[in-house]
Amino acid sequence: MTPQPILTNFNVPSSTRSKFDQICQMSGRTRTSVLVELMEDYVLTKGPAISDRILAIQNMNLTPYRTKRDHSPSPSQDTWDTSPSAFWISNGNGSF
Repeated sequence: MTPQPILTNFNVPSSTRSKFDQICQMSGRTRTSVLVELMEDYVLTKGPAISDRILAIQNMNLTPYRTKRDHSPSPSQDTWDTSPSAFWISNGNGSF
């Protein structure tokens, strides 16, 4: 099942858009197909780097920096799930 596309709008300088459109036309591609490809490439290259950074932060040894007054959060406090898998879990509607 292919996810439903969602209309995405954003602002871009008119000169950049004009040059981009010219290059898309010369290459025989639509603006949408090029932007989707650029977004997918960004996700594929930056996603793993962000995931690795999250892991590195989680694995930091903060013991030398703790003082007597520092305490771990109590079970009743809200905590964020910062695991790499939690970062990439779909919200169920085809987007992340």
